[in-house]
Amino acid sequence: MRGLVFNSVVDSKNSSEFSSLTVHEMFLHLHIASIHYGISTAKSIDITNMMLHNSSEHNQIVESERNVLSDAYHNSIVQVLTGSGILNNPDQIQTILQEINNQVHTELQSNCFKSRSVNLSAPVKHKTVRAVYIDGHNSIVKNLPIPTVGISNKAAYIPARDIINHLLAIGIDVMFFRAGHDKDWVDKSGNYATKFLSDLHQNVSTLKDRSMDTREILVRV
Repeated sequence: MRGLVFNSVVDSKNSSEFSSLTVHEMFLHLHIASIHYGISTAKSIDITNMMLHNSSEHNQIVESERNVLSDAYHNSIVQVLTGSGILNNPDQIQTILQEINNQVHTELQSNCFKSRSVNLSAPVKHKTVRAVYIDGHNSIVKNLPIPTVGISNKAAYIPARDIINHLLAIGIDVMFFRAGHDKDWVDKSGNYATKFLSDLHQNVSTLKDRSMDTREILVRV
C-alpha cells in the first residue's frame, strides 16, 4: 500500500524507492483521498482553497521568523566583532557579513534541494489534488486494488489475484514461498511446518510453468 500511495504522490519515473514514505504519511494521503472521493467539485475546491490559504499563511510565518532570526544573527555578529575589538572597520565587517550570508544561502539551497528531491507533502491546488488522489492515471483511487466481480455459468466469482491484492492492500499478513527455493519451505532443520506445506511444495515442484522466483502465497483469513 505504501508503494501505491508513493507512486501516486511522487512521479514514479523519478523515484521508485518508497521507504521514505512513513506509515503516518501514507494514512494521511489515504485520508485526503477518502475526503475528496465522492464529494462535489464545488466542495472539493472549497477544501483545497482552505488548504492553500493555510499553506500560504504558514509559509509567510516561516519567512517572517527566518528574517527575524537572520537579523538577530547579523546584529550579534556585529556586536561580537566590534565589542571584542577584532574589527572596527565598518567596511571589513560588511565584507565578512556578506561572505557569511553567501555561505548560509548556499547551504540552505543545498538542503532545500535535498529535501525537495522527493516531495511527499500533500498538494493544495485543486487540479493537482484531483490528479493525485482521484482522477489521474496514477491516482490513489484509480489504483486501489478493488476486486472485480465476474459472472461465469450463472455464478458470481472474484479472481484469486484480485482477492490477494485486496487483502494485501488492507494489511492482511501473508506467507509466501519462492517456488524454486527449498529453504523458503522448511525450517533450519530441513523440516516442513505442516504436512499441508509439504504437499503444497511437492505440487509446486511438479509445475513446469513456474520460475524459481515465482511466489506462492498463503493467506489466513
